[in-house]
Amino acid sequence: MKGFANRYGTRTSNTEHRTSNVEVGKSDVRSAPAHPSTHSAADNLFEEVSRTTGEIMIGTDRPERAQTMNEEKRTDRWTVTKPWLHLPVKTGAPKIRAILRSVEGLATYFDVELGETSDCDFMAPYAMARWLGQELTVEVSGPADAVRRFSEAALWSDRPEGLASAYTEPLRPLIHFTARRGWLNDPNGCVFYEGKYHLFFQHNPWGWNWGNMHWGHAVSEDLIHWREADEDALWPDEHGTIFSGSAVVDWKNTSGLGTAGRPPLVLFYTAFGEGAPQPVPVTQRAAWSADGGRTFQKYTAAPAVGHIEGHNRDPKVFWHEPSRAWIMVIYVAEAGPQRHDPLINRTPQRYAILRSKNLLSWERVSDLIVPCNGECPDLFPMALDEDPARERWVFWTASGQYLVGDFDGWRFVAHGDPLELYMGGRERASGYAAQTFNDMPDGRRVQIPWLQGSEFPGMPFNQQMGIPVELALRSTAAGPRLAARPVREIERLYERHRTGPLEGAGSEWLRQVRGDALRLRVRFDFTNGGVIRAIFHGREVVFDGTAREIRYRSWMAPEAIVRGPQEFDILVDRGSIEIFGQDGLLYLPLAGLRAAEGISLPAEGGARVVSLDFWELRSVWR
Repeated sequence: MKGFANRYGTRTSNTEHRTSNVEVGKSDVRSAPAHPSTHSAADNLFEEVSRTTGEIMIGTDRPERAQTMNEEKRTDRWTVTKPWLHLPVKTGAPKIRAILRSVEGLATYFDVELGETSDCDFMAPYAMARWLGQELTVEVSGPADAVRRFSEAALWSDRPEGLASAYTEPLRPLIHFTARRGWLNDPNGCVFYEGKYHLFFQHNPWGWNWGNMHWGHAVSEDLIHWREADEDALWPDEHGTIFSGSAVVDWKNTSGLGTAGRPPLVLFYTAFGEGAPQPVPVTQRAAWSADGGRTFQKYTAAPAVGHIEGHNRDPKVFWHEPSRAWIMVIYVAEAGPQRHDPLINRTPQRYAILRSKNLLSWERVSDLIVPCNGECPDLFPMALDEDPARERWVFWTASGQYLVGDFDGWRFVAHGDPLELYMGGRERASGYAAQTFNDMPDGRRVQIPWLQGSEFPGMPFNQQMGIPVELALRSTAAGPRLAARPVREIERLYERHRTGPLEGAGSEWLRQVRGDALRLRVRFDFTNGGVIRAIFHGREVVFDGTAREIRYRSWMAPEAIVRGPQEFDILVDRGSIEIFGQDGLLYLPLAGLRAAEGISLPAEGGARVVSLDFWELRSVWR
């Protein structure tokens, strides 16, 4: 089997600081190991390439080098002749830092736990097309052994390789978005543009854990089937790594960044400069696309918003028609001493509201101090009980805590104390950093969360997004409350359907359910209290009608059960369970890997399972 090959020019070195001239990208990558857990040992072998061509093959017959923790620095010079760089990633291996510089200055930088091509968790493909034909100076620092073999481990090709197993891995969620390779977290830049939903996301293309923040990019025509772009939209530069933000369509080209007849797609993000090679303050910056979101240019003339205070971050931008201005809401800093309620974060946090006429220059017009979580704000209107004449505004924070109030384009005024969408409190449910989509074509308010804590050991990817939900604002005896339901597009995944009454621990047909991805609509009766200990592929969720709560591992949702009959809509996947109830007022997204096969709904203590409908759901990756 042909493998990776590199072609090197001459190299000179000294014992303390090595410099080499390397013409990179001369090899042709035909195949690559994806992950040891899904490939045989033979898949990790690479045939030796003819030495007469000057190509050096990295393979399993290479002598092992003694690992040393002595720090070393090395400088190479690369001429980029192929658009894709690959490095072997081994979680837990010594970490090195690589800084790439072009004649124009800092190109990018990253940290990587460098493995061997014959012993790695995955090959990380990285787009280098923006530097094609350029000579880059590559400064590498870290443990001596890893530094010495960095350039040798750098493999080049005309396309991203090592992806033969992508979307077929045994733990890959079937109905939730996951990155093809590497880590993901916060959804960013959620917007509908030119007939497609765009989902950007916090992405580490160089590792299984958090770090190296880029913006990954995926598109969909139905909010369910996502196609990830080969190349990340935004990458670290001299201003820092790329933290969370948002996207807008500049329909009237107020920024002047568009072209005739094609409004630009404009991204706003936090440049976290404290970790840059030359640390700089944290700022908010912009980038735009004039080709439908395929490529992006960074606006380099100035930051959209300079440093305000501390780790100010996560700009959410939208157009406010009543006051004819662009609005940005951004987290600033803690505004008081930490004070924690058992179920909700009550630490005062400061947010700022800014206005702009052109997206490029902003004026801070008001501050908002709220006892909520301090990250990833959102601000959006909702029609109370679907009545446009009863508009309210929702101020949202990362952990699902929100305020209902009024917004006039300058100030948000809350009508009461913080509420929470995810029952169970900030330490108990998995939903985090959710963002709503701008410019929805049908007027729905659709939101997508990151399912925090959903780890996938042994896989070349980590973490997942939650199912997109449609939000509503409903009147209750306690006041207006957000409600959430899975978007209707999930019905496109329906396959086999079963329905019927259940007796005892469950009927025979229920015990035979084997689908990894399921939707269950179940009706429980807690008139006499009791408990239903539901098992979803080895994961127990306790519906306790006596204590009126739902429990899962260390999570607990108080007042989630009402006395009497109650319906639940439950989505089950390989790495999660999402529970909806009380006409959407109950929303409990839970992360956790399946541990066995089979579904059971045993009832005890007077509780009853009245009826069940379930659908097996086909994979979105087909």
